[in-house]
Amino acid sequence: MKVWSFISFLLFGCSFLTYAGSNDGNSLLVNCKSAVDILDGNSYISEPKGAMSCISYIRGFTDLNSFYRYSRDNKSVDFCVPEGVNAGQNTRVVLKYLRENPSELHAHTAVLVRRALIQAYPCK
Repeated sequence: MKVWSFISFLLFGCSFLTYAGSNDGNSLLVNCKSAVDILDGNSYISEPKGAMSCISYIRGFTDLNSFYRYSRDNKSVDFCVPEGVNAGQNTRVVLKYLRENPSELHAHTAVLVRRALIQAYPCK
């Protein structure tokens, strides 16, 4: 079940990135940097569509994980985001992971977002 859930997320989640670049960490890095620039109130944003795709992609990832966390299929949960964490904070978590792991930027966005969130929010 976990594998099918992940595959369905990949198919759904990748649609957010189709207009904002490729599906690797290099594009995600650019898009999430723009997203954090917006969150920080910077007036010039080079990639506004990319920023929205980053936030939406991560939000979709965390929403799917929450769905499984609170359903009967909680074995499919990969990470446990604490209550009160918002999309902006998750975007910063992913951006930090990307910046700290440049050797992984060739990997698929779903792999990188998952790794970042598992590292930041391990289930206890």
